[in-house]
Amino acid sequence: MKNALTPTASVYSSIAGIVTKSSTSGKYVSIYNSDLGITMNFQHLNNIDGTGVLLEGQRVVHLQKLGNQNTTNGHIHIQVCNDGSVDNQSGKCTTIHSGSNLDLVCIKPYQYIK
Repeated sequence: MKNALTPTASVYSSIAGIVTKSSTSGKYVSIYNSDLGITMNFQHLNNIDGTGVLLEGQRVVHLQKLGNQNTTNGHIHIQVCNDGSVDNQSGKCTTIHSGSNLDLVCIKPYQYIK
């Protein structure tokens, strides 16, 4: 996704949930919502609010600011994993999948984006 008009556009969470992974150096944050049974991963973020707010285990509210769109490439990546694609026992998807892995089974995110 890209905001072509504002290269440093703010990025907001489209779901509420718990942070399962967060990395300011890796520029990503993953949020798990147990009601929906999904984890949303937001990648290529600048200025992540992870220095004190978006730490693993922290609660995120719907439309909370996560950071800013990456100015280097001018875009962000969003991945959605459902409980059927989890990689651990907690029901949360914790793998940050490469965008070049064409073997992944994708789900259409439109129902999760508001």
